Amino acid sequence: MLIENILKEKGIDGILLSKKENILYSTGFFSEGALALVLPRCVILFVSHLDIKNAKNLDCELEDIREFFKIIEQFKIEKLGFESEDMSFARHKRLSAQVRLISLPDIYKKIRIIKKDQEIAKIKKVSHLTDQLISKLIPMVKEGISELDLLNHAKKISIDLNTQGFSFDPIIAFGSHSACPHHAPSTKKLKKNTPIMIDIGLKKDEYLADMTRSFFYGKPNEQWCNVYKKVLKAHAEAIKAVSSERMCSFVHQRAEMAMGEKLIHALGHGVGLEIHEYPLVSLGSEDVFQKNQVFTIEPGIYRKNFGIRIENTYVLQEKLISLNRSPIDISKMII
Repeated sequence: MLIENILKEKGIDGILLSKKENILYSTGFFSEGALALVLPRCVILFVSHLDIKNAKNLDCELEDIREFFKIIEQFKIEKLGFESEDMSFARHKRLSAQVRLISLPDIYKKIRIIKKDQEIAKIKKVSHLTDQLISKLIPMVKEGISELDLLNHAKKISIDLNTQGFSFDPIIAFGSHSACPHHAPSTKKLKKNTPIMIDIGLKKDEYLADMTRSFFYGKPNEQWCNVYKKVLKAHAEAIKAVSSERMCSFVHQRAEMAMGEKLIHALGHGVGLEIHEYPLVSLGSEDVFQKNQVFTIEPGIYRKNFGIRIENTYVLQEKLISLNRSPIDISKMII
């Protein structure tokens, strides 16, 4: 979706970006309070005069933010698209006194759905770093360690790997806590013969990773093994069903058929500068798989006393490629 086409279709003179991720995507730079003005033939980044020297080697024009309204007048902008989900009321009130504002909700998420080669390379890199984190974290799993203890170990590893930290608040869940898809780590201590779920991702060069592994500490019981195999089968069938121009909802359905029960959450989601982007891989999604999309596949089953989710991040190119190297075979999940 080219910017020129959007401007023409909406009958607007430009688009004002205020959301951090969209400014980063369009200019390669962000500082607090920055704005970006997207015009038919150029992009202008507005930053504080204190940040001018930091914004170097950019593929856009650079201006002091104090010159914003002067530039609006210079380019004779009358109708301006804006990110309605991000702009404050005060800024909207001030701008609407100067130009006619046209709401463009989620417009850049739809542009960012197809990843550039350099974006894919960055997501691949941070996904591999997340694999390394998991491989370094698992040897620290021992009886008596708490969920929060393990999280603190993960934080130290993320620093050692020279990352920007986590891409979201990690989920580290022992026993029945793993039955909650979005559990927050607690002081609960690990006992022998206990399921463990770790949903984690790192951030590097502003791009994010997302991966979930379900382990068993000790000797797994038959119920856990049977559920793990069902989730693994659903994951395998889902990735086999992914192909360019296929509806995301179809793949969600295929996962449910393979699993023999309904998912309680979406099968997956896009990943990039944000942890939840398009495409949305869910039953109600109208999104279609396309080449160079990056997204997760993460089927899960949640019982009363445990839950299992298996999540990898993939890129769709000539074929579907996993950006994660960490094993998911059941034999590798027993600690």
